[in-house]
Amino acid sequence: MSESAEYGETGGGALDPGGGGPATGEGGPGSPGDVPLGQRLYDNMFFWLVAGIVVMAVVYTGWGLVEILTLPQAPLP
Repeated sequence: MSESAEYGETGGGALDPGGGGPATGEGGPGSPGDVPLGQRLYDNMFFWLVAGIVVMAVVYTGWGLVEILTLPQAPLP
């Protein structure tokens, strides 16, 4: 006896009660419609490249500006 018959399923998957196979989204398994936006973004290596450069630029620029603005005034000779 198959596993699906053992649990009383007669057709489709859990998301497709009408039968005919499991629900696969818009374009089939592995299509971009099935993958959440966050996962697609985090899997994109160019996102991490740009994020690393932007974070580094913002942090070091901010740090430099804070250092310049907090320097004590130099006494003139």
